[in-house]
Amino acid sequence: MTAENNAASAEQEAATKSIWLRGFIAPIAIGIVTIIIGANGRPFPALAFLAVAGTLLVAFHLIHITKLYRWASGALDRAVPRGVGPWEPALYALHRRLRVRPGQQHDLSSALADLRNASEALPDGMVILDADHRVEWSNRQATAHLGVRVPDDSGRPVVNLVRQPQFAVFLAAGELADRLQMASARDPGVVLSLQIIPYAGGRKLLISRDITRFERAETMRRDFIANVSHELRTPLTVLIGYLEMLRGQTLDAAASKSAVESMNTQAQAMQRLVEDLLTLSALESPQNPLREEPITTAPLLERVRA
Repeated sequence: MTAENNAASAEQEAATKSIWLRGFIAPIAIGIVTIIIGANGRPFPALAFLAVAGTLLVAFHLIHITKLYRWASGALDRAVPRGVGPWEPALYALHRRLRVRPGQQHDLSSALADLRNASEALPDGMVILDADHRVEWSNRQATAHLGVRVPDDSGRPVVNLVRQPQFAVFLAAGELADRLQMASARDPGVVLSLQIIPYAGGRKLLISRDITRFERAETMRRDFIANVSHELRTPLTVLIGYLEMLRGQTLDAAASKSAVESMNTQAQAMQRLVEDLLTLSALESPQNPLREEPITTAPLLERVRA
């Protein structure tokens, strides 16, 4: 890259020297001829020549300026005009730059298209907001989550599209706000997690993520803990009741045997529950990867039924 920069700098320096050299040739030649004519005792012809030659030189530059203006104000596909004298290297450099620009524009367009395709493939919704919370751009998933559709909704305030009070409060808090969890207005069964990320120019990136399955898993976890607590509480209550009864009074043999059998039954129920919890923990452990193997279903169904 350094060698290319050095070569470009050397080429630019040579072109600059050529422009200065070509630019001074005509004025110097006019000056020399004027001096020669005036040295022969003919001042008026010398002044007339200087005036005519100067006018022609100015006309020469005006012609090139006119060509350049017509090209700049004309159709975009018009070729850069050719130049003569000092205008030749300048207009050639302009022609070369314009010849390279389409390739650069194509590369930039390709990069933007790749970025857009990548954003469309994301599972999260993305909405770009300006400093006034107006929609500038969104991906396809934002339409599914929030109902924001570009270009139809471009320039519209996002609060007019997501009409939920908690969202308006969340948006007003800006970067000070934590993540917001709310139900999707398009599908109440979908739970969304929203986040705002400020970036350059006062813009904000609104990210929406579908966390429905995580919320369902959390609900199942809470229900599971509640059920386990209930299943443990029942046998513990029985055990504590019998222990208090045995501690407080003397029972005959039959009553003692009945109490011991009942406590043993409840203790076994608690033991099975603890074993089930340990089995579940082992199944979820990364040290026990899932293994698939054929089994005989009849004995398994008999065990389940029993």
